[in-house]
Amino acid sequence: MALVEAIEGLDAYPWWHATRGELLCRMGRPAAARAAYERALALGMSAPQAEHMRRRITGLS
Repeated sequence: MALVEAIEGLDAYPWWHATRGELLCRMGRPAAARAAYERALALGMSAPQAEHMRRRITGLS
């Protein structure tokens, strides 16, 4: 399986988007990080995990 195909398979996995958001945040790309964090939230997480994502989003402001 090619790397691109493997990554595309992670699209439904919230932690892929959360990790991507963290990396984008550290790269100084807050708008892209926000979109990744929001995608992670939309895919569903436990209440504590969702609260963590919301804090990360708030921290981008």
